[in-house]
Amino acid sequence: MMKQDRPLSGRGSTATVANRGSSTMPHAARLARLLLAKAMLTLSLLLPCLAGSAGAEDLSLPPKTYYRTKSVNGQPIFYREAGDPKNATIVLLHGFPSSSHTYRELIPLLSPRYHVIAPDYLGSGYSGRPDPDQFTIPSTSSPIMSSVCWRL
Repeated sequence: MMKQDRPLSGRGSTATVANRGSSTMPHAARLARLLLAKAMLTLSLLLPCLAGSAGAEDLSLPPKTYYRTKSVNGQPIFYREAGDPKNATIVLLHGFPSSSHTYRELIPLLSPRYHVIAPDYLGSGYSGRPDPDQFTIPSTSSPIMSSVCWRL
């Protein structure tokens, strides 16, 4: 491909610059791409140093949070679970009106050391919605939550 000369600035300028043909990207985008490449290179050089001083376990991701449903007394109970079941278990019970979504940021912090379970009460979050005529919080939630804790 032939290189063509083009004016450096709009009016009456005699200076020219070679047209590279593929340089259609705006200057700001080229600059941003260059800065991103430099940042990625710097990070790739620093990570091994950080891992050596802080320990590899400090840089690892938390265990995955699983979203599950179990049937308890004929009602679907949704719960979030993370961490190794061999570790001590922490059950995070939410208040009313709320759901296990309340603990979405706490679960990853606890899960490297504990087995974490955060169930939704009936009528909350993704758990079942029983008939309102037969549903009262004290009569339904307590037995079901105790069953959930024993069956999980």
